[in-house]
Amino acid sequence: MSVHRRRFVVVGVSIMVLAGFATTGATRQGSDPLEHFRAIANNTGTVGRRHVGIVDILVTRWSTRAEKDKLSATTDAKGPDALLDTMRGMSSAGSVRTPDGIVYDLHFAWNEPVDSGGRRIILATCRPLGFWNAALQSSPVKYPFTLIELRLNSEDEGEGKMSIATAITTNMQLNLIELADYANEPVRLMLVQAVHVPTP
Repeated sequence: MSVHRRRFVVVGVSIMVLAGFATTGATRQGSDPLEHFRAIANNTGTVGRRHVGIVDILVTRWSTRAEKDKLSATTDAKGPDALLDTMRGMSSAGSVRTPDGIVYDLHFAWNEPVDSGGRRIILATCRPLGFWNAALQSSPVKYPFTLIELRLNSEDEGEGKMSIATAITTNMQLNLIELADYANEPVRLMLVQAVHVPTP
């Protein structure tokens, strides 16, 4: 099978899996979610292997501006270990469920509008996401936690990347933590979309 055909098959299977899961309701984790994002996981850490599965992200609260500023100041002044301690002291902002069924608490969730009409979502957990262990084994682990960055268009569709092998920095203009090298980090969350959350 040619490379182009294999790529077509993987994308086709991803679309079918995502479509099948789109009919299910959002998983409730304590509080009703404000937002529900669903994506196809793409593990590019092991040469020649790609794992397709569903990632569900539930945001139960958006972090405060004070929390955002505190994380940025900690990153600049004290580094990743202090950032982890600061993050652990924050209330849960939601959860991430990976394809292996493990649920991780979110401790930071930030929604930043962009000029194109879309938005950028910054999410952080206090642990590495185990589903990407293959990638972690083939790359130096920079941080004992995970930062996820989603970039969505005006239709609330897009892609996501994360801090598996790239540094975390502070966007000085926004005073916001983000991936330092977003353009060169592999896409690990494909076909990201916002799922409608019914109003109670």
